[in-house]
Amino acid sequence: MISIKTNAIKLQKGETIIEVIVATLVFAVGILGNLGLQSASVQSNKASLHQTKAILAANDIAERMRANREAALAGDYDSYSSSNPPGNPGCDQAPCSTTNIAQYHLFDWSQNFANVYEDERFTHLLPDGAATINFDAANNEYSIQVSWTEQAYEETSTGAQKTNRTQTHELVLTI
Repeated sequence: MISIKTNAIKLQKGETIIEVIVATLVFAVGILGNLGLQSASVQSNKASLHQTKAILAANDIAERMRANREAALAGDYDSYSSSNPPGNPGCDQAPCSTTNIAQYHLFDWSQNFANVYEDERFTHLLPDGAATINFDAANNEYSIQVSWTEQAYEETSTGAQKTNRTQTHELVLTI
């Protein structure tokens, strides 16, 4: 005859259920922590991408200025602002002077910040991207500044607030 112990079943008090609930809670907290790390990582990668694009844009115009040294020394790249890009001097078909080439370089480079070619596929290189170029004739130095807007979280008395802040990359080019 087989005897069944009924005492073993009656002694169960639900400890296994409590252990499962605690384990699930610990697991959920771990997942939330990983999501926070992933979010911070994505934001850092985005910031790094924007900075890299700004560096590439500044280096692009610096190389054009080095290639057109005569115009650069004459200050033809001075007082540039992406908010007021120069017009196209039409150097793509006719021979041009070094001054016209400098104007074309600035016009073409402006496509990074404004739709100067009026192309419907245009996208900005940087969010709220802007650039300025200034020349210090005494030292033969150009200051090339590329700026953009980046989202960031700042601590306030009410907690973390999402804000926009302007970042700037400056390249000083000696001609």
